[in-house]
Amino acid sequence: MVLAWLSKLFGKRCIETIHGIGWQRAKWGGFTRRYIRFGEKVAAKYSDEINVYPMNFSGWNFEV
Repeated sequence: MVLAWLSKLFGKRCIETIHGIGWQRAKWGGFTRRYIRFGEKVAAKYSDEINVYPMNFSGWNFEV
């Protein structure tokens, strides 16, 4: 997720798959939560297509 911008640098398409809202899980500490959330924002900004699984997350509003 964090390196999604790299594909744009080389003129390639980037397709991301998100399997859940990782930063909301209790097992992650503060730094890791911020890093995961940062990665999701980078993916939303630079990816050409985003696949979201499971489908019950499809109603969420992903903002950059």
